[in-house]
Amino acid sequence: MTENQKIVSLNEWKGVKLNELESFLPKNWNNLEDFLGYCEIHSETQRALFHIEQITALYKMAGYPIDDLPDEISGKTMGNFYPLHSDYMKPFIEIIRNRKSSIEIKPETAG
Repeated sequence: MTENQKIVSLNEWKGVKLNELESFLPKNWNNLEDFLGYCEIHSETQRALFHIEQITALYKMAGYPIDDLPDEISGKTMGNFYPLHSDYMKPFIEIIRNRKSSIEIKPETAG
């Protein structure tokens, strides 16, 4: 492999990384910000029930191993839904948005 073959366009890299992040979106969600907004608002409701697919997506987007899901969240004790209130949800949303922002950062140009 030559040096020129190792060069990757920054825009190409960003696109790949954003696609990787968005590949974890649960079914019926086409937009990362819409999903995170839903999670943020829904976590502030009294019940704040999230489907295991949504919780798994949050773990993956935040970079946590799925093996770290507590038994009650993994569906072993409560079925397919589990309450995730804002105090639990906010750190996930912050991590995911920070990951997205770090991908979207534009390099500064001199001048």
